[in-house]
Amino acid sequence: MRSSSPNVITLRPRAWSATARNNTAAPGSAHLAEHPAWAGQLARCLTPQSNPREAAADRELEQEAALFRDLFERSPVGVLVMDLQGHIQRANAMASAILGRDASALQGQSLAGFCLPGSLPHLHRHLDLLASGDCFDACELELVGPGQAALLVHVATLNVGEDSDGPLRAALFDASGLQELEDGLALAASVVEHTAQGIVVTDASHRVVAVNPAFTGITGFRADEILGQVPDVFRPNGDQLATEPTMADRLHRFGHWQGEVWSRRRTGEPYTQWVIVNAIQDQQGAATHYVCMISDMTTHEEAKQELRNLAYTDSLTGLANRMSLLEQLSRTLVSARREKRLVGLLYLDLDHFKDVNDSLGHSAGEQLLQFVAEQL
Repeated sequence: MRSSSPNVITLRPRAWSATARNNTAAPGSAHLAEHPAWAGQLARCLTPQSNPREAAADRELEQEAALFRDLFERSPVGVLVMDLQGHIQRANAMASAILGRDASALQGQSLAGFCLPGSLPHLHRHLDLLASGDCFDACELELVGPGQAALLVHVATLNVGEDSDGPLRAALFDASGLQELEDGLALAASVVEHTAQGIVVTDASHRVVAVNPAFTGITGFRADEILGQVPDVFRPNGDQLATEPTMADRLHRFGHWQGEVWSRRRTGEPYTQWVIVNAIQDQQGAATHYVCMISDMTTHEEAKQELRNLAYTDSLTGLANRMSLLEQLSRTLVSARREKRLVGLLYLDLDHFKDVNDSLGHSAGEQLLQFVAEQL
């Protein structure tokens, strides 16, 4: 390429190459020497320059890598990178805390070395499933934790395929607290199932969502017959609820209420319930469910009446005893004084009753007393 203009640089690549081998100046090189600005521009063009988009992408990759490294190290869940045989290649801080070893000391160790004997079959089955092609599996293992204490750990492992660090990514959760929670829930469920009190759980609209077996024993209604219904204690026209204006207010203010409620069994038999209602509230204080504990008052009333009979009646004759006489006489005298009226007291005695006991025996005397009591 040639140009007569003083501002145009003439380049001859082939001649340049040939003369460069002879360490001679190329034709037209005088033009470059005469125009240093153009020479600098040419040098910049010939020097490899990074692409701005590629540089931005590299920075973004570096930031993401730093983010994932931080997430790996600071994760509240233990994370292990392992090969298919369960050898640990990398461990984060939480995994080190769970296993009681530094991350550097864990590298190359087998997870089986931390398992109690009873958990080894579970670990081997877990690794076999992952090695056979399953991409995910989970199990619970008892591991030797810090201080040689047994620690229940939930292990969830993902097989990501070929990787230089190993294909397995395992998340370790300390399940000891979860096990205690599960045991507590199981105990609570057992108490509900076996308690003698009927228990009814309703939603916020007072419709039944669950009952226990004791409820069926008290009322006669099966769970499938009562689900979705409104219990008597919440019915606006209930026998006791209609005259109990404070129930809704107490539930709203204090979250609980208790009292007697008339109800009917499945057979139609009326009976009295002693009901305790507790509101289950969310974080905002709104009631989401209600738990009602029901006790059958029938046997309670019968027991009360039996105790009253024992206290105020004679067991042989069924007549009022001395305690009943004194209580009734006291009330009658108070009323007579207030109303300024007289009170008459009739006293009966059986003549020669002692002779009957002595001659015919106490059994005959008791029969005589019962006969006289019936005549009265």
